[in-house]
Amino acid sequence: MAGPDPTPYPLDHLVLRGEAGAPALVADGEVITYAELDAEVGRIAAALLGHGLGHGDRVASWMGKTRLACLLPLAAARAGLVHVPINPVLRRAQAAHILSDSGATLLIANQARLDSLTAEDRSDAATITAEDWQEADEAMPASSHDPASLAALFYTSGSTGRPKGVMLTHANLWLGAISVAHYLALSAGDRTLCVLPLAFDYGHNQLLSTWAAGGCAIAFDYLLPRDVVRSMADGRHSLVVVVKGQPPRLLLLHERMDTDQDYASHAVWVDGVIICNDGSGTVRIVTDSSVTLVEGRRWIVKDLVFEAAEDVIQVVPAANGEVVRRLLELSHHRISPHKFGATLLYMLTERPLTLRRRDEGVEVAALNLSVLNHTDEPLLLHQARYRDGALLIGRDGRLLAVNVILRPTRASEQAVPTIKGTRHTSAARHTYDCPDVLAFVVSTDGPVTVFCDGQRIADLKRVAFRKTIETITGLAAERRAERRR
Repeated sequence: MAGPDPTPYPLDHLVLRGEAGAPALVADGEVITYAELDAEVGRIAAALLGHGLGHGDRVASWMGKTRLACLLPLAAARAGLVHVPINPVLRRAQAAHILSDSGATLLIANQARLDSLTAEDRSDAATITAEDWQEADEAMPASSHDPASLAALFYTSGSTGRPKGVMLTHANLWLGAISVAHYLALSAGDRTLCVLPLAFDYGHNQLLSTWAAGGCAIAFDYLLPRDVVRSMADGRHSLVVVVKGQPPRLLLLHERMDTDQDYASHAVWVDGVIICNDGSGTVRIVTDSSVTLVEGRRWIVKDLVFEAAEDVIQVVPAANGEVVRRLLELSHHRISPHKFGATLLYMLTERPLTLRRRDEGVEVAALNLSVLNHTDEPLLLHQARYRDGALLIGRDGRLLAVNVILRPTRASEQAVPTIKGTRHTSAARHTYDCPDVLAFVVSTDGPVTVFCDGQRIADLKRVAFRKTIETITGLAAERRAERRR
């Protein structure tokens, strides 16, 4: 892997490393983009200079992790000032020592903290309350300061004596951010929950390294585990799981979730209720059988098997809707909760249109078992659980064979990349080789995936793919031609 770029720049140039419209910071309950971050840093910098500060003057901040507190490090750097962050948990005497030792010219703090200081504590520093802070109308552009010039003074905690200041240049802070972003492999799609105080070097670096990668920093002032869990859940890659009698848990996912069926699959295997929200503000309350969408005052309850069947029929109108619904019921409500893996192959046509690309397995059509017959359900579940291969289901819902082993062609191995594990990959490739088949795959950890033509139904729905009998016939001819080449 290539190393990080060793070229230092003025610290305020970090705002230029993200896409203009991408989220850069979540603070005070609002999201600001990189374009807004750049503009606001410029307005704060101009406002600082408007208070009579000159190049190299020290500006101290003593407040919680507000939006202003997060932007001051870059704004001070753009204005050519030296930022002195004071840990908001420090007591009056320690804060007074830092103000005096650093030679701070200006202190910005919330009213309660300012009220705790005497005139002597403030030394020569002028004060502004955070509540009364006003930005300038015009924004300063990105600076051209020498990266070797001083940008910040960080003070030690003072646990073994008085806090001691550490001098940090633009280059120190810039290269530290670049280095941390590199070794943590941060990217523009990452969200960093900034739980450490900004007066700590690594707490400060949580912001800077995230911006160095073009990601989004989330300012967070509390360290209660329950609050951390809730804040980290983005509703796509991570969710909050609620189980009666247990504290909320964070569920981190290998893949993002796009459909209500995806959510329900995970609710099955965590054996709890998932509560999450997405970027649009929609809240989902998910069980293994339904999703309730909360949009403002509207509550919309969805039956998941019905919704999933509608998705399948929309993409594959050639399928028998009644059989599809029963296969989804079996997969989600009967097989998935027991957490044993299974693959159910469903024939879309009465007779195979391609070379089968699978072993025959054990033919059981004579048993006359059907997914549509609820009394046959225990026998079907027994076959799914204790047979090594896939189950083959006819278009009319009858169980045709068990112990079916899938044999992908070279063409499908090249066309369909590896997905999760062997079961998913084999099923996806089989549906590519055999366009007349749908594959319902239940993971050993619970989630259910439906494959068609080598892809997930959810992916095909997004591109408005439709598989009719005519489409199946055409694809079957193409696959036969591929194998003859």
